[in-house]
Amino acid sequence: MQLIFDSQGSIWTLQRLQMDFCLGKLCTTPETLGVLNPILVIILIPVFDRWIIPALEYYGTNKDGTRNLLFPTPLRRMAAGMQIAALSFVCTGVLQSIVDERPPHSVSMFAQFPQFVLITTAEILVSITGLEFVFSQAPADMKSTVLSIYYVSISTGE
Repeated sequence: MQLIFDSQGSIWTLQRLQMDFCLGKLCTTPETLGVLNPILVIILIPVFDRWIIPALEYYGTNKDGTRNLLFPTPLRRMAAGMQIAALSFVCTGVLQSIVDERPPHSVSMFAQFPQFVLITTAEILVSITGLEFVFSQAPADMKSTVLSIYYVSISTGE
């Protein structure tokens, strides 16, 4: 997941070099669009926390109190996040085929916005949920050790 996420700084930037840098009078550089991810993280974390996850919990609970497949357990959220990350790169491929078919610099680089929304959603579902899951499942005397192992695995990109 980490390797896929990190490629937005390289592959997506290279893709933007072949695209139009302006949206009307708003012009920028290909590297600048990378700021969308942190902005979307700040926007989407409260959206997931206040509306999306509670809605899934509501619709994922049957009238008798049992949980159905919509209930967002941590492992289901992480699996969904990994699938959404893959979908963001399907969008990258589709957009690249559109860029290749058209004249140079005729597609706006803002056409990458859906890719950013998808990869940010995946980041929220995988990273935050994974951190929460590791912390909640570890015994009290092992929490710092388990969290450090989790962070080491993230730093190595696995």
